[in-house]
Formats: sequence, structure tokens, C-alpha cells
Amino acid sequence: MSSSIYLYRFVGGEPVPPDPNVIRAVLEPHAVNNYDASQDVWIRAADGYEAEVFIHEHSITFDRPGPGGIFDILAELAVRLDATIIAPGGPIILRGEEDRAHLPESVRDGAVVVEDLSGAAIERAFRGDHGEEPRQILVRAQGDASPLYVADAGPWPGIGDFTRSVPAESLGFPEATTDQLMAWSKDRPGSSSALRQHVREGVGIAQRVARNLGRAWAVRYWDERHNTAKFVCWDCLHLHFTPYSHRAVEASERVIRLVRENEDISHHGDGCTQAMVERAEQEMGLTFPPSYRRLLEEFGTWDVPPAEFPGVYRTPAMGDVLLGTVEHTLDDRAAEGLPHHFMVIMHDDVWNVIVLDTSRPDRDGEYPVYAWHPEGRDVLEQVGDNFGSFALEECRRALGT
Repeated sequence: MSSSIYLYRFVGGEPVPPDPNVIRAVLEPHAVNNYDASQDVWIRAADGYEAEVFIHEHSITFDRPGPGGIFDILAELAVRLDATIIAPGGPIILRGEEDRAHLPESVRDGAVVVEDLSGAAIERAFRGDHGEEPRQILVRAQGDASPLYVADAGPWPGIGDFTRSVPAESLGFPEATTDQLMAWSKDRPGSSSALRQHVREGVGIAQRVARNLGRAWAVRYWDERHNTAKFVCWDCLHLHFTPYSHRAVEASERVIRLVRENEDISHHGDGCTQAMVERAEQEMGLTFPPSYRRLLEEFGTWDVPPAEFPGVYRTPAMGDVLLGTVEHTLDDRAAEGLPHHFMVIMHDDVWNVIVLDTSRPDRDGEYPVYAWHPEGRDVLEQVGDNFGSFALEECRRALGT
């Protein structure tokens, strides 16, 4: 799916102009600046996500729409205009089967019907109708005509599974991007200085791939110099450990599903009350990020062996004492000199102490995840972008999925 989404109203196979009064009624309450249909309109949803909207004679374009509320606005506009939703690389979404006959004949067969249209329903349709994981694609220069590779090994393949080369033109890239991909793929530098430049160029190319494919794909970039692969976010274009860099709470929801689907081997508590969560924050002098709070409310403490997440919990033997993250954080401050802004989320045989750095919140109130070593207190190794995505990766690794 592209990073742009288009609304068209078709009649008899041809697009017809959308009603400007309806467009204004839907968009103006969300406009960041004064509404002017002759220019691009910048809108912001109640959850803070934004999109740039372009109003054309026969269509409306939502450019790089954020998740959540922006899709609610898009859904309302589609319903009120009786419009079809189109995203290159994604499905064509109809409101009813009767709309299919009005589409251009060449695209009728691939369209899907979403009768109860909502923002969440649109996002589900773009993910594949059932909330499936995004398709993964690897950007790696190996001398082939295209540096784009897909795998046939399930939703979370290893790097070695990306063996099937995909022609760039088959994914609808602009011609200039296709040419850049081909040239970069075939350019195999010999010297270390040339390799550094090649890697920098590759990052830019991977970012263009992510921007063109949008949220339906998880784009990974292979850094030939460091032999590492990271995900390229289609929204912020930064490189991250997981594709959930801006969807931490969604990652937590997937953790919940994994734990409940594997209760033959997983274990969990009954969840924390709001009062317990607030008391834990007061005792530590720190605030839980939204993704950790969601799992505390659901489970309190949980594990998918060998991954153990202490969370926050109490036992009959210890009475009202809050154990888990609260106990570990306070004890490590006293015994190991843990900095006050670190919140301990796990003790691990490999990484020693896993912490959230609460001094570095992102726009969603999430914190990066680090391995902290008491014997080398100034040595930090980042192991995750946020709690939700880190917990999801650990649970997946434990389950071998």
C-alpha cells in the first residue's frame, strides 16, 4: 500500500467531482490552519496524528495519514461522499457490492467490500482483512537487477529466508525510484570508504521504498557494512528494531493475544487495578508508558518461558508490598546505583538488567529499552524502541514464531 490514500466517486466507470460542501463540513473542524480548498489542507485528529489532504477536481488525496483518528476522518468523508477508497499496492475498498459496477472494468475484480466502514475497518482491510502482520520486504544490494526480496517462510522470516527477488516496477514505484534501485543493487563497492557511501545511499533508497509502500509492508534494510538489518518506518523514515516503533500499544495487544493463545505454556496474573498502577508509579517516582500500562492492566505479571516479565504484582506472603518492576527498580537503585530515570522491566541472564529510559519519551509517551550493566554503569546497549515492541519480540522468540 502506498503512503497516499485516494477517495474517488465513480459513476458508470468514470470519476465524478466530489461535493465541496461535504468535504468542507468533514475536514474544516480538523484543519490545523484556516480551511482553504484551493490549497492543501493540513488536518489533525483528536489523538494527535496528522495528514496533508489535497483536494482535486475528481479526487481527494490523504498524504501519509497517521493511524487511528485520521482514518476515522477518512472513513467519515468516504461515507458522506459515497466514495471508493484506493491505495496503490493495497485493496480498493467499496462501501457496498452495488458500487462495484461503477468502477472502471479493469479494477472491479480486485475490490473488497467493507459495509460497516470505519477507520479501524479501513486499517484492517489494508492489513489484509484480519489484522494480519504486514508483508515483509528486504532491501539488500546483491548484484541482482532488483535489490528487493521477499520470503516464503511465514510472517516473521529470518534474513536468510529473503531469497525471492521482486522487480521494482511490479510494486508501482515511480520510474526514477526504479532506476535508482537497479543502479544501487548492481554497484558493489570494493573499498571501505566506497562501502560507507553505498550504505548511506542504501538508507535513502530504503526510506523511499518504505514511503512508497506505506503501512501494508514492513521494509527491512540490510546494512552491508555492519551486517545488520533494521526496519524502516514508513511514517518517520527512521530505522528501528521492529516494525512497531510507533505502534507500541498495538504490539502489547498482540502480546496479550499470544499469551492467551498459548496458555498451555504461558502464565499470567489477573491484572493490576488502576490504584495499584498509580501506587507503583508513586513509589518509583516514574510513569509507566502506555504499552506497559496496557499489559499491567491485563496481566499484572506474565511469562512465556523462558521470557519472564515481572510486571507489578503482590503475593500473600509479602502482603501489600508491590513486587516486580517496583521492587527491582528500588532495590537496584540502592544496591547497584541504578540511575533514578531508569525503570527496571526485567532481569536477564544475557543482558543483566533491562530498563526503560524514562528521560527520553517519544511523542506517544513511550521510552527506549536498554540493557544496563551494573559493573559498567556507563555502558548501555539499546535493545528495543519501546516496551510493547520489545515484549512482543521476546514472546515471539520464546515461542519460535
